[in-house]
Parts: sequence; structure tokens; C-alpha cells
Amino acid sequence: GFTDRAIEYYTYAFNITQESNNRRKMIENLLHLGDLYLIKEDIDEALVHYESGLISAQEITDQVQEMMAFAKLGEAFDAQGNYTESGRMYKRTLLLARERNDYRTERNALTKLAKSYEMWGDFSRAITYLEQSLAMAQAQEDVADQSWHWRELALLFRKLNQARPAVEAFEMRLALVRSVEDRVAEAETLTELGDLSRAVGNHTQAMAYYKEALELAQAYSLTLQEANVLSSMGMNFHET
Repeated sequence: GFTDRAIEYYTYAFNITQESNNRRKMIENLLHLGDLYLIKEDIDEALVHYESGLISAQEITDQVQEMMAFAKLGEAFDAQGNYTESGRMYKRTLLLARERNDYRTERNALTKLAKSYEMWGDFSRAITYLEQSLAMAQAQEDVADQSWHWRELALLFRKLNQARPAVEAFEMRLALVRSVEDRVAEAETLTELGDLSRAVGNHTQAMAYYKEALELAQAYSLTLQEANVLSSMGMNFHET
């Protein structure tokens, strides 16, 4: 937690690696320094270190560190609110990950790209990247990751005012969380389905989802989920 002290020591380490011409360790130290400046919310300084690390990695054709530098630059631009640049960095990360068959980095880059496009307001493009990432999660049979993806897709379809695909995405998530008996996610998804039904004016269907969510929350003592669904039920009654 002593970020300034950590920066001081990483700077010493960087100077030593620079003097001894240990390029790979030097790049590592630059990226660590960038991470620390990002923690301090000094984004400009973080970008300087990440960019220096990227240039050095490209000079010695170290694709692994180059890929890491692009990903970290993307995160720094996200923190800056510059989603056009962050998207550009994540695309470079994605290309390198695919070239190296690095599936984990590829999936991460796809989700980051989706978020960048969402923040930029291009929901359709965000869905495209998220669906690619979902396909990889399905291939790995990762239930938790799949359920996360389906919820994100449902929320994006809602933003596009596409109710039917949003319902289908929430229903896919509901089936997955039920298969692993994740009661918290089940109650939350039922409530979100109710909210979606209420948004399109189907208050009867909304109440059916809310009642199911409420029974589940009460049965498993899910206090927060119970509070949320009661709030939504109140809004539903108010609107009718």
C-alpha cells in the first residue's frame, strides 16, 4: 500500500537494468511503474511509462511484453475517458493474442473492446465483440463467465431498445445460474427480467417475475436481493 515507496524502488531497479542493458527486465520495471502511477491516478505519467515499455518491447521484438504494454495502455486510456484510443490499444492486443494463440488474453481483449465501444456509445459493435468472447467462454464451458456475458449482452440489447434479444439473453443467464444453484444471481436475473417487462409496459409479466424473485430471496435470506425486488415491485404498483 506504500505506492510512493514502491515507485522509488522500481525507479532504482529500472536505473540498474538500464545501466546493465537488461532490456527485458527494464521493460518489466517500466510497466510496473506505469501500474503504480495508474493506482495514484497520475494517468499522464502512467502513459509515459507504458509507452516507453511498448517502444522498448518493439525494439527487441518481445511480443509478450508488447501485448502487455498495449493492454495496459488501453486501461490507462479507459481511466482517462479516451475510449477511442483505448479501443485502438485493445485491437492491437487482440491481434497479437490471436497471432500467439493466447486465448486468455484474447478473451480479455474482446471484453475490454466491448466495454470501450459501449462507453463510446456504439452498442452494436460492443455486442459483436462480446459475442466473440462469449463463444470462447462456451468452448471452455465456463459457466460463471458465460452468465456474466449473457447479462452484459442483455443490458446492451436494452440500451438498443431491443427487448426480445434482451429477454432471451437474461433467460440464458437464468438457466445457467440455476444449473449451478447460484441463488443470488437467480434472484437478480428474475428482478432484471421484471424490470425489462415493466420497461416495455407489461406490468403483469413484470409482477410474475418479481414475485418469483421475492419468494427466492426470502427462502434463502437474501436481504439485499429482497430489498431490490421490493423496490421494483413498488415501482410496478405505482405505474399501474
